Amino acid sequence: MEKQIFMKSKRWNSLLKYDFVCGMWNNRYRRAVCFGVFVFLADLSVQTCNMADIDAGYLGYYTYLMQGLPEYIRTETSIFQLPVPWLIFHGYLFFLICSYPVSDLSGCGQQIMLLSEKRERWWLGKVCWCVWNIFFYYVSFNCIMLVMSRLRGNSFKNTDGLKNVLGIDAGLVNAEEFIMIWACLPVLFSIALGLVQMVLGILIKPVAAYFFTMSYLITSVYWKSPFLLGNFAMILRNRPIITDGLSSYMGMLLCAGVSGAAIFTGRLIVKKKDILEVEK
Repeated sequence: MEKQIFMKSKRWNSLLKYDFVCGMWNNRYRRAVCFGVFVFLADLSVQTCNMADIDAGYLGYYTYLMQGLPEYIRTETSIFQLPVPWLIFHGYLFFLICSYPVSDLSGCGQQIMLLSEKRERWWLGKVCWCVWNIFFYYVSFNCIMLVMSRLRGNSFKNTDGLKNVLGIDAGLVNAEEFIMIWACLPVLFSIALGLVQMVLGILIKPVAAYFFTMSYLITSVYWKSPFLLGNFAMILRNRPIITDGLSSYMGMLLCAGVSGAAIFTGRLIVKKKDILEVEK
């Protein structure tokens, strides 16, 4: 029994290493471009926040990127706008992870699926790969943002500058709400939508799945609804930043629920998938 457990553990570790190495290699060119995207977004945030000659600090730069837009209210004179930095940040993340799971269904990926003995194990490996990439994406960007902030000699947090530049009074947000809105919700949203995109990519095509993802992001900007999870990833749509904002706790539960449903659905699809069709 102990030997069987050891062999299963060894096989699982090998599968994770395979996904890590092959996933990195599959996205090597996209990751190279990713660095340029990060530098562009970080510089855009710094330049925008510094236009008023106020030190918003690292927190202000990050908030500028993740704030999104207030709820769009349609009137005769209103103009629908898009939060371009927010869309670029999330759009490139989903572009980064959209194709590898499907591409691994052909070629040597089929052999890996057979060696893993269970298709569910192969699928869980892709889930871990997706989650790891999303965490790495956020950590990498924040590291670059911190470097940009320190190069300009700015502080980590300046609530007065944050309020003056962005109109967000972070001093009214307690520590728990701050962690949820600024850190947890964007990551949980990305994981939820990333897993859904991965399932759709296997069902249809990665390009169509990515088109759905971007359409979903834009729709989230247009309508404020808890069923459009992108709202929770925008700081300006959450309570207590605005009095009629969405509940952060509800957002975390919904993101967790969607992630769980995507993992379960993907498991069923992969279990019944005819992998020979992928190569045709």
